[in-house]
Formats: sequence, C-alpha cells, structure tokens
Amino acid sequence: MARNKHPEETVHFILDAAFRLFIEKGYERTSIQDIIDQLGGLSKGAIYHHFKSKEDILAAVTERMTDAYRHLQPDRLKRQRKTENYF
Repeated sequence: MARNKHPEETVHFILDAAFRLFIEKGYERTSIQDIIDQLGGLSKGAIYHHFKSKEDILAAVTERMTDAYRHLQPDRLKRQRKTENYF
C-alpha cells in the first residue's frame, strides 16, 4: 500500500466533504459512507486513519470554522473601530 505523501491534503479533502454534507443533510443524517462517497476513491480506511469517528470529524470541522472566524475577527474589529471614530 502506497503511503500518502500529503496527509494534510487528505484531511482537508475529508473535512470539505463532511462540511458540505453536514450543511446539506445535517449531521445526524450524514453517515461515514456518505462522506466516503464524496471522496472520489478514498477508502473508509483513509478516513479512519485520520479520524476515530464521525464525531471527531465534526469536531475538526467545527475547529476549522472557529479558526477561520478568529482569523477574520481582527479585520472586522478594525473596521468597526474606524466606523465608531466617525461618530
């Protein structure tokens, strides 16, 4: 079995597919098999290599969204402060 040279890309791919499905179908109605079906040939083993469960995938999706929000937050605060200075 060939070793994946870019595991972070695989994780990114899994999280993207899971996020889309969680939005479209909801977390409860999304199965691991649904996620696999979106991965274009990645195996169930590939998912379980990176994540222990669907709950772990949800935690990673949530963490990714939180990190993205935190990254954007300073820019929003700067804009808000500039607006407040006008009044």
